[in-house]
Amino acid sequence: MIDVKDGRNGEPDQPPPPPGRPIGLARRSKSRATIEELTSGMITREAGLEGCFRGAKFPRRQITILALEDWHAALADLSGIAGPPDLPWTVRRANVLVECVRLPRAKGATIAVGPVVLEVTGETNPCHRMNEAYQGLLSALHPHWRGGVTCRVIEGGHIAQSATKFACWLLLQNAARHACRDRSGGDQGD
Repeated sequence: MIDVKDGRNGEPDQPPPPPGRPIGLARRSKSRATIEELTSGMITREAGLEGCFRGAKFPRRQITILALEDWHAALADLSGIAGPPDLPWTVRRANVLVECVRLPRAKGATIAVGPVVLEVTGETNPCHRMNEAYQGLLSALHPHWRGGVTCRVIEGGHIAQSATKFACWLLLQNAARHACRDRSGGDQGD
């Protein structure tokens, strides 16, 4: 489950956004390696997601998180006559996929995934490999932080896909908004 606290600075008359959840976990053992999807994993301050080569090598980019809604928006931008391309989220090469939550678009925001606490260090800047997967994907991921966020690990722990409580604590007022549609298609956020 994902809970978002958006830094409303004590505005109790506004209800909190509905919960979301992490729905994917993935790692790569080396650069250009095939993505390995996981159902659970250990995240540490030293290595990021254990078994993923990036965590120890890039301490300010130990974990990357992608929002499903942002991924779908990028794919929608690539729509042709046949609709959006059918690309799995792992093409983006993120570590964690979440749904029903707008990721913070601010450096310094804190994200907690169960016992794991992460600090947002910036926007994930998609690379040319996106166009290797699908022409135009690089440009489609650039607007509005659609490529996700990079994070460093503050506190490690074990996380499991779809079963872990996920919360975002943002340091800037109104820095995040919930943007998800429920299963019936109704809008649950702005």
